[in-house]
Amino acid sequence: MKKEFIHLHLHTKYSILDGMCRIEEIIKSARNYNMPAAAITDHGNMHGAVEFYSALAKAGIKPIIGMEIYIVDDIKHNIKNKIREKNHLVLLAKNEAGYKNLIKIASFAATEGMYYKPTADKTFLKNHAEGLIGMSACVQGEVPSKIIAGDMDGAKNAALYYLRVFGENNFYFEMQNHGIEDELIMNRGLKSLSKELSIPLTVSNDTHYMKKDDSSAHESLLCVQTGQTLKSSSRMHFTTNEFYFKSYNEMEKAFPDESEAIEKTVEIANKCDFTLELIKNILCLLMK
Repeated sequence: MKKEFIHLHLHTKYSILDGMCRIEEIIKSARNYNMPAAAITDHGNMHGAVEFYSALAKAGIKPIIGMEIYIVDDIKHNIKNKIREKNHLVLLAKNEAGYKNLIKIASFAATEGMYYKPTADKTFLKNHAEGLIGMSACVQGEVPSKIIAGDMDGAKNAALYYLRVFGENNFYFEMQNHGIEDELIMNRGLKSLSKELSIPLTVSNDTHYMKKDDSSAHESLLCVQTGQTLKSSSRMHFTTNEFYFKSYNEMEKAFPDESEAIEKTVEIANKCDFTLELIKNILCLLMK
């Protein structure tokens, strides 16, 4: 059986001042690793969707359009009460309906939901979940953060909510391993909830740059984003240099006992069967 892993959580240069992955480099690495597909999941926007889709499709690599959205219970409540805390959630378009809903979610997040960062709330997500696959995201996802805080009941309730929103077999628990202690806690909790709730497990590498050696440059980029310097002890930074575009073998090393979860990335990619008709979309824009 051919062993494959597909990146479904990937930040391009359009995750402004956070992602460093250039589309031409994604194509080159995907070819080198014999990856048949890759996803784009930039933070709170779809700015790179058309460029990503057209470049990968031309290169013979299946493009999967997605987004990592900032999500809250009620955006109006958060704005009124000046609550800045948000959770992360990965969304992938399965079909045309999903792609259109991604656009609507991104538009809402950038307008009505703009509060420090483009944000959607659960009501809007629920009303625009058709055609989407949801993944629980990193340690800042709602389910993972509750697990890490020791609130397993809260994590279970959150997972059941997203399961209802996306539907059976359209919501996945996303395990990660970048050498961070909280991720080990998260993964143990996700495994436990997966058995209890029959929500499938997958894995991802939260890819922000292409090569391991790019981590230093990424730290500088984060300093620009936050207005700090590399000398600042309180600056925002990633605690390891593992957030790069990994091969199957590297993911297998990170998850030595999770071959089924690694292969789930292929299952998810196969579910995403969307063709972006570029000429049609351009003509529609010109006619408006």
